[in-house]
Order: sequence, then structure tokens, then C-alpha cells
Amino acid sequence: MQVETSHHIDCSEIDSEGYYEYFYEYDLIRFSDSPMAFIVRSYADTAEEASFLRAELGGVPRGLTREDLSLPLFRCATEHLWRAGKRSVMWLGPQGYTSLS
Repeated sequence: MQVETSHHIDCSEIDSEGYYEYFYEYDLIRFSDSPMAFIVRSYADTAEEASFLRAELGGVPRGLTREDLSLPLFRCATEHLWRAGKRSVMWLGPQGYTSLS
């Protein structure tokens, strides 16, 4: 399993009072085992939480399914997140975010 982490900041322009209308700082973590990959997001202000956002098969993104949860790559990625201190791990499915822990 390969693990790649990239850091991101998504924010508005600073207003006249020096504040942001919105400010999101997060890491995207990509767990891959060619040709499959899972993308996870973890926000800086809730670093103990992580959410699986989507799957990729051959570089093509798709939504997560309940069947994905039983795949070896998904299980290894979840274990990696727990070992990294993520106490709450969720996945984004058809019904919204659902807890794995």
C-alpha cells in the first residue's frame, strides 16, 4: 500500500477587518494499491477525525459503496488511520457520512 499526503488550504479573501469568511485547512491522504485507491480528508482543527471521500479505479473517481469497506486496501487504510491517532473514522456513502469506529 502506498500512502501519499498533501496539505491544502481553502479560504476566502481577507475582509476589511482582517478576517476570512471561511477558512478550511486539511490533509488529503491517498491510499493506493494499483489500480485501486481511496481518498481520505482530515481537517487540521479536528485532526483526530478522518473521512473516506471516494474511491478511484484506474484513476477514475467514483463514490464509495458498502462493498468497498470489506476490501483489503480499505481495511489496511483504516488501520493506518487508527494507528496515526485518528479516533473517529467515517466514510461518505449514499446516505451521507457513516462512522466506522
